[in-house]
Amino acid sequence: MLRGDYDYVDRVPKSLGVETTGGYMDVLIPQGVRIPAEGTGTFTTFQDNQKMIMVQVYEGEEEKTENCDFMGVIYIVGIPEMPAKVPRVRVKFSVDVRGVLSVVATEESTGDKRELTVYRTTCYSG
Repeated sequence: MLRGDYDYVDRVPKSLGVETTGGYMDVLIPQGVRIPAEGTGTFTTFQDNQKMIMVQVYEGEEEKTENCDFMGVIYIVGIPEMPAKVPRVRVKFSVDVRGVLSVVATEESTGDKRELTVYRTTCYSG
């Protein structure tokens, strides 16, 4: 039998983020954060009149996504013609108490919203 006060909480096992230009990981929810957890980021285009943004979701601790685990992708299409770096896509990550990752990407000028759900099988306690 154990004695004493223990606080067992589920935590995010690995950092969660999106790939940015050059294949770098932009972490939205860091490793070890208690769940439920949320993180957001705003991203943009890098070419004039770019009509699509691909939001690639990764898990891992490395700076480059090629060394992280790919979790899924969201495509935001039909972005109105604008100069590079003008369109804004807001990305929100949420991890619930069951470890389920929900990703919502919204293109701000049109309100176009896309969603991705990733079901996890493990979390750790600390």
